[in-house]
Amino acid sequence: MEELRPATEEHRPARRERHQGTQRTATICQDQDMAKKGLSKFRPTPWALTIAAWDIWRRLPPAQRRQLLIMARRHGPKLAARGAKVVTNRRRK
Repeated sequence: MEELRPATEEHRPARRERHQGTQRTATICQDQDMAKKGLSKFRPTPWALTIAAWDIWRRLPPAQRRQLLIMARRHGPKLAARGAKVVTNRRRK
């Protein structure tokens, strides 16, 4: 029976040697200006945010749901006050 050896650096092919001297020039989107335009105007609607929040909520285990509720009770009023302040400041400008 062959003796099993741990996988160490000397047994693995070196990735650095294979790709040494090459630089990645490919981008995800061929038209970078188009990609920038699309994301700058992305503003989800309240309905979309509600559906996304519900989807996340239903995937959470019960213990994490309880933890989230405790955090919401503690920090929710602070966030609501900050949000109201931002809206009033935006209207004044």
